[in-house]
Amino acid sequence: MIGTWKWTLVAALAVRGIVPDAHASFAVDGCLSGPEMRVAGGLTPFGSSGGTQTVTLEMWQCNRRVEAARWKVSTPSQWIHLSPKSGVGVARVEVRVDANKAAARLSSIDYVGKLGGGDALITASGGVRVTQDAAPPPPPPPSPPPTTPPTGGPGGTCPITYEITPGTTFGPDGGSGSLNVRACFGGAVAAVHSSADWIVPQAASVMPGAGTGFIVRPNYAEQRKATLKVGTKSYTITQAARRPFGTFLEHATTPLGAIDHEAQFLVRDWDRDGIADVVYISKQGTGSGTTEVHVLSGASRWRQFVLHSTTYFGETDGRVQWDMLDWNRDGVLDLIAVVRTQTGSGRTEVHVLDGAGGFQTFLLHAVTAYGPTDDRWDWEFTDWNRDGVMDLVAIIKSQNVSGAVDVHVFDGVTGFQTWLFAGPTPFGSSDDRIDFSLVDWDGDGTSDLVSVIKRETGSGQTEVHVLSGASGFTQWLLHAATWFGPTDARFAFGLARVDRGTSLDLVTIITAGTGSGGTEVHVLDGSR
Repeated sequence: MIGTWKWTLVAALAVRGIVPDAHASFAVDGCLSGPEMRVAGGLTPFGSSGGTQTVTLEMWQCNRRVEAARWKVSTPSQWIHLSPKSGVGVARVEVRVDANKAAARLSSIDYVGKLGGGDALITASGGVRVTQDAAPPPPPPPSPPPTTPPTGGPGGTCPITYEITPGTTFGPDGGSGSLNVRACFGGAVAAVHSSADWIVPQAASVMPGAGTGFIVRPNYAEQRKATLKVGTKSYTITQAARRPFGTFLEHATTPLGAIDHEAQFLVRDWDRDGIADVVYISKQGTGSGTTEVHVLSGASRWRQFVLHSTTYFGETDGRVQWDMLDWNRDGVLDLIAVVRTQTGSGRTEVHVLDGAGGFQTFLLHAVTAYGPTDDRWDWEFTDWNRDGVMDLVAIIKSQNVSGAVDVHVFDGVTGFQTWLFAGPTPFGSSDDRIDFSLVDWDGDGTSDLVSVIKRETGSGQTEVHVLSGASGFTQWLLHAATWFGPTDARFAFGLARVDRGTSLDLVTIITAGTGSGGTEVHVLDGSR
């Protein structure tokens, strides 16, 4: 394991008292080594008659080529054909381009490479530019007989007119279009300009009587608009938002009945099969008299258990928030208890139980820099500074000097004693209407702040909002209304990749009041 641990032994805790607290949280390890895509063999411009070339794409990590990376390639253009479209290792892709019968055109091949799975999944992505020459001009038509210039326009000429096809509205996947300039008698060259980098003209200017193409790149966020100008004519290009969490991938009734006692749910890949499992932490009312861990297999669609385990802890309550991560990087998820109050030290403490030991032996006892805390504080873990040691993240929902929800990150190397980051978010003070968690939403290796707002939203639905960790939690990555209407404490949420997909899906666990009478799992598609 990277880094050096300073161990502090604290007496084991027997936690008593009941304070209701039922919500789900989760975290995804960031990639420590900066995976990237590299082009080993590129493409040269295609002639107008089309043809076939081969491009070689590789995933690199720690300046070494990753031989076991799973990869996929795609293109937004129908005139480009790829074979194969997925594989493992080095991507050697045959690129076949159809003959071009119009203006020069431009597109791309998009690459996504993956290594690992579940909490250990890392990705690299990139693109390769594809260009094709314009079709040769047709032979000039016979000269028309002399005519008298029309008198309706300035100087006795026709006004220049412009045409855009297929239109000014595009879906989230983007696409291509064309601009045409028409005039009766000559005219000046028309300049072509885009106000945004997601609209790409294929030429900087166009002659009257000719045309040029443009590309609209895929949209991975909210609806957007920009201006495409040709000559004196301006077009407003509108591209639709990509709306995740609007349709279901799965509905499942679990073996669990309705939950009417203190419990917590997490969404994790316990068995490392790349499919999200549901972790049920039963804090009270257990047969063993201890806090127990039960795991429902995602591969069975959460209908079969893959783990039943007691823990070292006795029964617990709302003073303890649980998490599950591979703390010692042995390939087995460990159980983390953040004990907020009534600790031996008088401060908030972190204790880690070894998953490989059946949660009976400790990997860590740590006293944090915080005094006693309460349910205004949500706790998460991430390797914020990428030093190989998990850091402690406090999400403080109210009563902050900033008047907003604040995020504090404490360094794991110092036993959570020193700050790595502290700052406010755009959220005003919050309460139990909002569940917070950390996940790398945009795949940049930095954990982002996910908020699930259960009720009293602008849309009237349960909403998901994501703040960029790379921006210090100041810039939005996503605003999305989900399929669910207002929800309450019976609902627990977690983001995870279901069925080894590339998108993070919203796993919803409903613990009571369901049609089946038991605990149910419903998965909303996060495709974007």
